[in-house]
Amino acid sequence: MLKSISICGECESSEVEGWQISDSEDQGFQMMNDEEIVEFVSNKADMEEDEEQQVEETAGPSTTIPSNNAAFQYREQGLRW
Repeated sequence: MLKSISICGECESSEVEGWQISDSEDQGFQMMNDEEIVEFVSNKADMEEDEEQQVEETAGPSTTIPSNNAAFQYREQGLRW
């Protein structure tokens, strides 16, 4: 049957069985239900927040940059002064 499939013309059944065995041992790809997907995404978001907090803590004090509109207003006030 494998020989009749055009993409498997060069494959032997023993090779395919070996691939299936290695795929069943590899847990890199998992079928997840809706609850597992939500849990995975939630955990990923939590990890990203933790990473952002660590970056902010190591960066030290930051300077706040005003918006273009606020900078223009500050400039106008400075010129009037």
